[in-house]
Parts: sequence; structure tokens; C-alpha cells
Amino acid sequence: MKALQGLFKLDLNLKVFVPSTSNVSEANTALQAVYVKQAMELMSGLFGGATSYDAVGGWLSQRDGLVTEPVKIIESFATKEAMQKGLPQVIRLARKMKADMGQEAIALQFNGELFLL
Repeated sequence: MKALQGLFKLDLNLKVFVPSTSNVSEANTALQAVYVKQAMELMSGLFGGATSYDAVGGWLSQRDGLVTEPVKIIESFATKEAMQKGLPQVIRLARKMKADMGQEAIALQFNGELFLL
């Protein structure tokens, strides 16, 4: 769009999905709040800002069948340079979250593509 020409553009998008359960189905909003804060701080520092919003996630657990839960999505936009530098740090945090929360997977969405850790 012509009206946007010359404006600063952040063309890469990253979302981290923070579950509200531990061990697949045990509510753990306290630990969720810890990881939301850590992700907000990390992504804001790396990419200049982050936004958190609520969603409901669902998947089929191999152990428990259909699991639905409230999730928080932490989203940032970034330049290519910032994303190349910062993405490995976000992945490390997501892997720690997965282990600490006893999750089968943690979802990251990068430019519209979903990746499961």
C-alpha cells in the first residue's frame, strides 16, 4: 500500500503458546503466569515488544484423549536480524517450559507456520 511506503516494517512474526496445565491435564495457572512473564520479558527485550492474549487450545493427548485448556499466546514482530539473533533464545525458553510443565509439546508459530517442540 502506498500509504505505508517509507514506514518502519517488522515483517517476521513469532508466537509462543503458553499452556495452563502441567503433566497434560493438571491445572497450573501459577506456573503459566511465571512463563508468561518470562516470555514477555525475553521477547520484549529481543524484539522491542510483545503482546499477550488469551485463547483456548485443544489437542488429542496420547494418554488422556481430548484436552482443552486456556492458553496465553505471546506474540512479537521483528526484523530479520533481530529474529536470527533472538529465536534460539525463545526456543530455549520454550524447551524449558515444556520440561518444567511436563508437556507433550509446546507450540511456536513463526510467520504462520506451526512448530511443535
